[in-house]
Amino acid sequence: MKFIIDGIPRTKKNSMRPWKRGNRTFLIPSAAATSWTASAVRQLQAQLCANPIDYPVSLNAQIYRARRTGDLGNYLAAICDALESAEIVTNDKFILSFDGSRLKHDACNPRVEIELTEMASESLDPPA
Repeated sequence: MKFIIDGIPRTKKNSMRPWKRGNRTFLIPSAAATSWTASAVRQLQAQLCANPIDYPVSLNAQIYRARRTGDLGNYLAAICDALESAEIVTNDKFILSFDGSRLKHDACNPRVEIELTEMASESLDPPA
């Protein structure tokens, strides 16, 4: 399955902002990250054409950024959370591999191109 999320990709862990509830202070994602996640979920849901994934898959994400900032691990975490929120995957624990994922630069057309591929049973670890 292939998906495209248009717009400048954002991570959840950069530019965290404090949020106070009672006597406790929490760190929550930036407004830009929250906005990107909401947009990504809407776009993913519009492209959904099958039942939610509940089997092992490999994720290949080509992340085209407007600027060369952020790190791959944080982008992948945000993408996995968006896939789960959009109910593309029932749980992001089914994403067992990030083969071929790359950070790229495209200031004119920032986006995320995602390909999910079912993993063959022989490539999975044997049960313990």
